[in-house]
Amino acid sequence: MNRARRGFMYVLDWWLALPWPPPVRGWWLKRFGATVGAGAVVHRCHFANLEVVGFRALSIGAGAHVGPECLIDLADAVRIGGQAALSPRVMILTHEEPASSELSERYPRRQGPVTIGDHAWIGAGATILHGVTVGASAVVGAASLVRTDVEAGSTVAGVPAKAISESQP
Repeated sequence: MNRARRGFMYVLDWWLALPWPPPVRGWWLKRFGATVGAGAVVHRCHFANLEVVGFRALSIGAGAHVGPECLIDLADAVRIGGQAALSPRVMILTHEEPASSELSERYPRRQGPVTIGDHAWIGAGATILHGVTVGASAVVGAASLVRTDVEAGSTVAGVPAKAISESQP
């Protein structure tokens, strides 16, 4: 990608970080190439690696909620299902690499799409790594690190995230 386009993409990220009401932010995201379903609420968040494919890699389902200060890495596709909820400061990372350091021989670049299923809930400060699918109606506890897929309807928490059983009231 040329430098002018790369610069333009980061101007778009800055533009989206302005204090727009969430419906207006969703409208802008659609204009920039994202898929945003009806009634989706997108608070002020940040996007990384826009120069790879831009906002075309982002799909937010109808009625989904993306909380404030989330970080979404668009080096690969990110799909947030309908009625899914991302709490504040969730990080979705679609790639990892140590850049051009000598560690790149031991840890080559890896990337993969991230899918958050319909009705899933991601707790505040959780991190979802590349290639992970969080199933429909699954719950990820706050501050968890999700490195592997989460089954539909399950609850995971911790670093790394593991299945937990919830006690009934």
